[in-house]
Amino acid sequence: MLDAFDLPPNNGIIQRTDYVGSHADNTSWRTEFKPRGAKFCYIWGVGAGSGGGAGFVGAASAAGGGGGGGSGGWATAIFPAFMLPDVLYVAVAAGGAGGQTSGAAGIVGGISYITMWPSITTPPANDVVFALQGGQASVGGAAAGAAGSGSGGSATNLANSNVVSFACLLSGTGAAGGGGGTATTAGGGTSIAYPTAGGFSSGGAGGGAIATAGAGGGGGSATGSGSAQPFLPTNTGGTGGTGAGNGTNGTHGGQSLSDGLRPFLYAMGGGGGGGGGATSTVGAAGGNGNYGCGGGGGGAVFTGGSVGKGGNGGPAFISVMWLC
Repeated sequence: MLDAFDLPPNNGIIQRTDYVGSHADNTSWRTEFKPRGAKFCYIWGVGAGSGGGAGFVGAASAAGGGGGGGSGGWATAIFPAFMLPDVLYVAVAAGGAGGQTSGAAGIVGGISYITMWPSITTPPANDVVFALQGGQASVGGAAAGAAGSGSGGSATNLANSNVVSFACLLSGTGAAGGGGGTATTAGGGTSIAYPTAGGFSSGGAGGGAIATAGAGGGGGSATGSGSAQPFLPTNTGGTGGTGAGNGTNGTHGGQSLSDGLRPFLYAMGGGGGGGGGATSTVGAAGGNGNYGCGGGGGGAVFTGGSVGKGGNGGPAFISVMWLC
């Protein structure tokens, strides 16, 4: 690719491409061409989030909420451009699907790669330039006890790569989701907070449970971390239902390129669905996670009602910038 008049722009970035995962990208590769005049390549990304667990459909005191999904691992790297080939291959994973049936776990987020060769299966370790693991599976609602949450993904081991030793690499583990509500107490889903020490994305919140004839537990929320991060919005969980009233769905995770003061990115996981009322018929769904975030857990409902599905995990996001 030739630059017009062989003159790069004066902001130092010759070319930038942002890649967002979709279901097709789990098995397909896209090409990233090294532009003329590039001296460094900066790569930043977050892995795909896992889906939230479905709520449990069960009898009185035996219907717990689903756990929230974990967020993907994150990494950033800068390479001397001359150490990279003229063409790189990028495969960016979709987020894991939420649980769809009573008590079903959410699906793990896929692994995302940038490689020197477009392998159809797992790329050879020495061809991998950059890799991100997705969030780990959540646990669906249970008849007793609280549902576990998905743990955060990590940056995949690059020890055998033959180019990573030339890079300045920083990586970290994603955030865990929130646990689902306990059936015997109509417990609310566990809320989660945006990470305070590094990271870009949060896990999903847990779904609410239902016990007997009382109100269902509320779904957990995804929030900023108090006064330390007052600019982050609260992604609210669903409310618990009463009587014939259904619980409400958890909200989908939001994201921002800047809060107006700090020029950085953040993304939030899905809120948990609320537990149903005593005679409700529809289980509340967990919200979907944003980039790299976990989906919210689904709310519980009594036998005869339709399942509260877990929210989908957010897709992976990778940005590749060539610098002059």
